[in-house]
Amino acid sequence: MSKILFFNIPAYGHTNPTLPLVAELVHRGEQVIYYSSEAF
Repeated sequence: MSKILFFNIPAYGHTNPTLPLVAELVHRGEQVIYYSSEAF
């Protein structure tokens, strides 16, 4: 299992495209840490 870190700009155009990728990584058993603002 890998540990993957995402730092993202709090904007829909930056956050939404990464969500399917993050979901697939989690589905494959990877540990994902995702940082953004509380609004997202």
